[in-house]
Amino acid sequence: MKKIFFILFLTVTSLAYSANVYFDYDPSDHQPLDGLSYYSQSYGRACMSYHILTVSSFFVVDSYCAKVQYPDGHWSDWQCSQSGGWCFTQAGTYHIEGCVHVVYDMNGQNNYYMYSNILTFYVIDNLVPATTQNLSIGANPGNNLVKLTWTANSEYDLSLYEIWREVDEFGTGYVSLATTTNTSYVDQEMYYAPGAGLVNSRYKVRALDINSNYSGYSSEVSSRTEPMNKQSFMNINASNYDYDLKNFPNPFNPQTNITYSIKETGLIQLKVYNMLGKEIVTLVNEDKNPGIYSVSFDGTNLPSGIYICTMKADNNTKNQKLLLMK
Repeated sequence: MKKIFFILFLTVTSLAYSANVYFDYDPSDHQPLDGLSYYSQSYGRACMSYHILTVSSFFVVDSYCAKVQYPDGHWSDWQCSQSGGWCFTQAGTYHIEGCVHVVYDMNGQNNYYMYSNILTFYVIDNLVPATTQNLSIGANPGNNLVKLTWTANSEYDLSLYEIWREVDEFGTGYVSLATTTNTSYVDQEMYYAPGAGLVNSRYKVRALDINSNYSGYSSEVSSRTEPMNKQSFMNINASNYDYDLKNFPNPFNPQTNITYSIKETGLIQLKVYNMLGKEIVTLVNEDKNPGIYSVSFDGTNLPSGIYICTMKADNNTKNQKLLLMK
């Protein structure tokens, strides 16, 4: 619901000394201003405008002022003009007061202020922020960690963004990863490793405004990623593992990290061969329980070229090309 509200101050007096300023009716809908609720517009603001009138036949006025009290209790400064207004982004209870400065009146009084009674109104924001757009994934320059970027939301009342991540191999679904007020986020736990990482990570983002309204989730982005702290990822929910073999980085110079997962307990052999089929090194030759493991391969003493890493686990064989570039 989009609504801009208008406030009319009407000042009156009498021949008595109890002259006062009071709030009359909003001429746009003929409803009392006191206790009304007003709804934020889609961009996150509720805008108030006002105009102050006087009955000039009883007194002469040279200034008009209004101020508003916010939900946290503080009052704005006096806004000294006959017409003006505010735009609010915070939902809650507000109060408004007006005053005029009387130069003189027909009762012979001069140089005094008349104040209105203080009235209450409410700002309501039940509109969710727009869904965050253009989420993308890539490598953070300098350290190759996963970096997410997106287009900023335009709402004035935006508070922050929530980043959510799901790792396919864990089977736990999406979990809340972090919050930020920026339009980018670097995942400090994952390297960006498309096509070669140990796990597949998915990301999505949603926006939150200051009035606790959440947007829908952005479109999902995903990539193969390499955990920075592999040990913490090794044996989580092993029932979801299958036989797999990856390395990162690839190409490499001179070292690469080879990660492999196994589904059942058994003898695991992990060997590296050159393109002629000659065995270069045996990296693993022992019984392993289900889980994810990693081992380093060093090609310092080898010429540039393609090498084949082979994993044998019972009746399962997996091969991975290793590209050494010096």
